[in-house]
Amino acid sequence: GVSRDKSVPAVVALHSYKGSGLGLIKSGKMVKAILARGYAVITPEGINGSWQFRGGGRDDVAFIRAVADDAAKRGNIARGRMMLAGFSVGGSMVAYVACRSPGAFKAYAPVSGNFWEPEPQSCAGPVNYLHTHGSADTTMPIAGRSVGKGLRQANLLESLATLARASGCDDANEKTASTRRWKGCNSSLRLVMHPGGHSVPRSWAGTALDWFSGL
Repeated sequence: GVSRDKSVPAVVALHSYKGSGLGLIKSGKMVKAILARGYAVITPEGINGSWQFRGGGRDDVAFIRAVADDAAKRGNIARGRMMLAGFSVGGSMVAYVACRSPGAFKAYAPVSGNFWEPEPQSCAGPVNYLHTHGSADTTMPIAGRSVGKGLRQANLLESLATLARASGCDDANEKTASTRRWKGCNSSLRLVMHPGGHSVPRSWAGTALDWFSGL
């Protein structure tokens, strides 16, 4: 008979600061919602609960790619149908992988996490990118903020403009009250806002996987 590829797609999910891969798996509803759609969930773990995206001697971009490659080899998982997602600083790590190594995953879906200053002046591209953020987020505000020790979060709209340039998008984009969709891109670039704070909205898994499955 003809062999058919039964491999499943996957979401590679990056935990927040001081979080863990196991903590994400145990977090319940979101993981269940992803599994219910027929996706595998892979949760790499950063050293000491953190991600290294500002240099500092270790290459977490390469580490995350290696975890994805390993999962595809060991499990029945399609390497070409993986979405990299993450919350908070995990979302920041997603942004840096998307910028530096856009071909590492089919798509990127950070939640409430963005570049830090000095932010990248340019990114590789094109990249499929769905950023979700709460309009009332004070932990990682859309405008960015200083968090001591000389650290400053970047402005989200400036960061998205950098990614849009890398994807060949037009300056114009479609705006509604809760979404922004860039036009003319060589990929799909969107911002989805929700009225909450620094959190993953309940609708996130469905919205992100609907978008991903249409790419």
